[in-house]
Amino acid sequence: MQKSKRDNYEPFVALSWAVLDSAAWKTLSPAACWLFIHIKRQYTTKGGARRLILPFGHVVYKLSCPAYVKARAELVRAGFIDIIQKGAFPRQPSIYGESCRWRDVSAGLLRDTAAGRIELRWIGTTLSSVWLPNKQQSESQRNIAACNLRRKRLKKGRPTKASIIRASRKRGKP
Repeated sequence: MQKSKRDNYEPFVALSWAVLDSAAWKTLSPAACWLFIHIKRQYTTKGGARRLILPFGHVVYKLSCPAYVKARAELVRAGFIDIIQKGAFPRQPSIYGESCRWRDVSAGLLRDTAAGRIELRWIGTTLSSVWLPNKQQSESQRNIAACNLRRKRLKKGRPTKASIIRASRKRGKP
């Protein structure tokens, strides 16, 4: 029996340009993007319904359990997937459904100026609008920035609030 041309193609995951250029996609962490691609890779049709099934055991080599849960929550919040059925730990994986809510999330992000901004950029030979999310500092980054500011003040000879409090306690003032 002769093979058809269809048998020569490798399996692939299709992501449209609209998804990749959306504001919702650009807010995702790298772990969430990776997880979305692997969830779409597990596409099956069972009983006529489209299902995306990805057991945690398939991604344990890349993501820890807390990272998996956080990335999955990001995907649900951004509107790329919906959890159809929560899995039970030993043998039942969660069942996901593909969602188009990311279009509404992207529209909301584009209206919110605190979330990001739109810039015009040349991509190849065409001028395109690109949405850039604002970088949010984590608590550890804010602490590092505050420590660096204190060091600069100490180098310049300016007393910091903490050194003023220590000096007043030594003198007997409350």
